[in-house]
Amino acid sequence: MKFKSRAQMLSYVYGKKSDIVKTIDRRAEKEGVTDDNRLLDYKLLVISVLDAEAVYDEDRPIEEKKFSTSQEVDKYLETRFKEHMDSAWKEMFNK
Repeated sequence: MKFKSRAQMLSYVYGKKSDIVKTIDRRAEKEGVTDDNRLLDYKLLVISVLDAEAVYDEDRPIEEKKFSTSQEVDKYLETRFKEHMDSAWKEMFNK
């Protein structure tokens, strides 16, 4: 689906946040992460990166936009964003 407005794109991206938090919670449980403060910091970091990417995307030239369609958002979340999440996880939790 091609987004018709910035608000529609941001709404779609923000709707993905709950799925991301659920994924983080499952991973924390699976890997035995019990430090709630660090886990909260991690969640805030990850969500902040996503927010920044989404907001900045509006200012990119057309050919550089990452979030023109819902499929592009999903692809970004499954690839590059997941790599960022995994890297931050290793840094914060040594796992």
